[in-house]
Amino acid sequence: MGNDQVTLRDLMELQEKVYKEVTKIKVQVAYISGIVAAVVSIVGQLIAASLK
Repeated sequence: MGNDQVTLRDLMELQEKVYKEVTKIKVQVAYISGIVAAVVSIVGQLIAASLK
């Protein structure tokens, strides 16, 4: 029984670490997506302005 409890605790800690890493990655992806969207928007406006 004791070994099972340690294993379960290890799994919980591992899950928490993975969750934190995934959250970091999601934040980075959201940040990069925001930058890409801004750049696309600016380029689109420049193209629209040059076509007028």
